[in-house]
This record gives sequence, structure tokens and C-alpha cells, in this order.
Amino acid sequence: MEQYLPTLIMLAITVAFTALILFPTRFKFGTDLVRFYWIGFWVFLAMISFVAGGSQVLSLAGFQIDDIAVAALTGILTSFVLFVVFAWVRLAGAAMFEGFRRIRKTA
Repeated sequence: MEQYLPTLIMLAITVAFTALILFPTRFKFGTDLVRFYWIGFWVFLAMISFVAGGSQVLSLAGFQIDDIAVAALTGILTSFVLFVVFAWVRLAGAAMFEGFRRIRKTA
């Protein structure tokens, strides 16, 4: 714990950047489905930045957490990719279903 100032600076940057990433979750959208995926997308990005920044803060403080940080970051990144792919398929499917419903309604 000999490097207090760099550790505090990195902690402040991590907290500020994570808070900045969470700001877009305040915007409202028309449907609950789109809002759910919008918030989920930004929360995943905030978790990624928090884990990455937190591991650097602990590293600067002198803790050896490399394996844990890499495992956590790998798990979060994999979950993020699966979440985005699932959201894209779900939203595209909902849009196609709505389009087919409108076409059948007018015909």
C-alpha cells in the first residue's frame, strides 16, 4: 500500500467513468422490451468498466488478483456478447412478427 495517490486517482477515474456509462439508462423509450435491453446494455458496459478498473486499483494497491480479475472479466464479456445477440434476435423477431401481423391485417 505504498502508492496511495495513483490508487486514489485510478479509483476516482473508475467511479467517474462507470457513473458516466450509467447515465444513458435515464432515457425513456416507448416499449418496455426496448427499455429493458437498453438498460441491460449499459449496465453490462458499466460492469465491464467497473471490474477492469477495480482490478487495476487493487493491482496498484499491491494486491495480486490477476487470475480472479481475468476470470471475472472473461465471464462478464461472454455474458455481454450473449445478451447482445439474444437481444438482437428477440427485437428483430418482434419487429418481423409485428410487420407480418400488420400485413395480414391489411390484406
